[in-house]
Amino acid sequence: MQDHSVARHSGNGKNTVEGCRSIDVLEWHRLGHLQLPGWFSCAWASDSECVASIDVQAQRHFVALKYRSRSCNHNWSDPVQRIPIAWTTCRFGGERPWFVCPVTSEGMYCGRSVNNLYGAGRLFACRHCYQLAYASQREPAHLRGLKNHKRSECGWVEARTCLTIFRRNPRACTGGRMRDGVACTIWPNSDRPSA
Repeated sequence: MQDHSVARHSGNGKNTVEGCRSIDVLEWHRLGHLQLPGWFSCAWASDSECVASIDVQAQRHFVALKYRSRSCNHNWSDPVQRIPIAWTTCRFGGERPWFVCPVTSEGMYCGRSVNNLYGAGRLFACRHCYQLAYASQREPAHLRGLKNHKRSECGWVEARTCLTIFRRNPRACTGGRMRDGVACTIWPNSDRPSA
């Protein structure tokens, strides 16, 4: 029997979804990996160099991940992790796959239906089991509010100038007028400069 227990992170506030390797069931479905039984590989690169890879045996209702893993000061292990896939019917036809998180965390089986699983430890698990947050959730509240402000009231705003104004006076982002010597530049969607 496989051990699918996972230890939770210490909650030091540094563990984010963006900082972990992840697998995406919708991407695999779009690439056709879940249509017929078979094998494929998934790899992660850093500076054009492969830093990790897994072999995946795909079936319609599960995938089996085969990879090498090593935790701090432990020997290498070769886990084989079987992850169930649930399918839901879409409103306008077709089906959508979901990973069913297969781990036990703090003595409780997770079983959440999720799009992504994260390799933040020895096993792939959902972000809830690893207590991972999104990077935006780690930002101070006033900066999160500023991003919402820029999207909803200003349209598309050049970030640095609006941020400078907004820090000094939250009501100062006025849509193009000068305040405190810094302009808040706004481009309507049709005039937005190309990146």
